[in-house]
Amino acid sequence: MFLYMSPESHPFMTKLYNHYADNGVSVGTDKHKKYNYSLTCLGVPKTNNIKKKIARVDGCYFNTRIRYKEKNCSIHKWISKGDGIVFQSSFAKEFCNRYLGNIDKPSTIIFNGDDPLFYKNLVSIENKYDINFMASAIWRPLKR
Repeated sequence: MFLYMSPESHPFMTKLYNHYADNGVSVGTDKHKKYNYSLTCLGVPKTNNIKKKIARVDGCYFNTRIRYKEKNCSIHKWISKGDGIVFQSSFAKEFCNRYLGNIDKPSTIIFNGDDPLFYKNLVSIENKYDINFMASAIWRPLKR
């Protein structure tokens, strides 16, 4: 398999690029060569050299204080041009289906290079709260 990955500097794409390369997948960034698949974060490449185009989607806009429908146009267009979708999370998939309409394309979820099973057996520290939430990131409004 020969996979095109756009050369943008995105942490997830860098992890994925290295993972594929380490596991014997031929990965390239020259969009003028012929590829079996492409996986991109920022849109579908404008080339006819790729057989299947896969969009990586980390969510959509749903904040009603902004013109979210207008902002979602490019995401919807990108998804509609792709042959398949890789969502960042179940949350991203659910909200894209809710705000962009039911997406009837092959899809999967790859969690930002993290394995959710790692957290399954962690035990919470004892405190008076039923639920604990911890975040160590600066989130954009669409991810809150």
